[in-house]
Amino acid sequence: MKRAIPILIVLLAGLYFFNPTREDFKQFVEDRLEEKMQEEGIEGELGDLLSGGASKLAAGVVDKMTERKDFLLFSIYEIPMSDEEYKYLGIFKIFIPLQEKQPTELLEDF
Repeated sequence: MKRAIPILIVLLAGLYFFNPTREDFKQFVEDRLEEKMQEEGIEGELGDLLSGGASKLAAGVVDKMTERKDFLLFSIYEIPMSDEEYKYLGIFKIFIPLQEKQPTELLEDF
């Protein structure tokens, strides 16, 4: 039991320090949108330029719509869309979708 307490303290400290920020979530959305656009769009340097700019713009729009609930050790990000709400759990600087639609399908709702 004495070993469990230091491990628990380290785990809680890690959760606290690696709780993703709003900027982390914006970057996550931007990366996913860029991947989706590159899969479906123009290839090459022009495609990279267009998808990069469009994903930054879309990520900015999503960022304005996103509500972050900070629980100190993790965060919940909610994005209200026209027909449903997307929710993500942010923990240890990663994002886990809390609904059936995956992050790349978010683009289809724009």
